[in-house]
Amino acid sequence: MQIPVLFATIFGALYFLLFEPDSPIAITLIALAPLGWLGLFTVRFFSEKKKMKLDAGEKGTRPKVFIDPDELVRKKSEE
Repeated sequence: MQIPVLFATIFGALYFLLFEPDSPIAITLIALAPLGWLGLFTVRFFSEKKKMKLDAGEKGTRPKVFIDPDELVRKKSEE
């Protein structure tokens, strides 16, 4: 999905910049293109993150919990 959007953005921007640089469509596309790309990558990031959580839950594996080194030192000193 991202590859067609990439090519459409590039060729659309090139067309408007070369042939109609003062058109309101060109100005709008240039202004909104970074927000569109940010939106696409954000959606992809969160969908991949959700997929990883679901896979970890199905396999029964949980991410490692990191213990604060100070707590380890306190436990050893108490023993």
